[in-house]
Amino acid sequence: MDKKKQNKNRILALASSMITTALFAGVAISINNGNPDKFADVDIVAGSIFVFLLSFIIFLLIWPMLVDR
Repeated sequence: MDKKKQNKNRILALASSMITTALFAGVAISINNGNPDKFADVDIVAGSIFVFLLSFIIFLLIWPMLVDR
């Protein structure tokens, strides 16, 4: 794989992970607004970091297969 495709895959994976993390954080915050005692702020932040890292790894594996098609 050449350098240009590799960089494109990384950028796509990063953007996809950021969107996924924003969706997760939005849902978690909206659930927390309805019942403030359900989650602490630290739980939402830690969950967002976990979702970002996990989704980044998954999207790094998926995007090269999608781009090559």
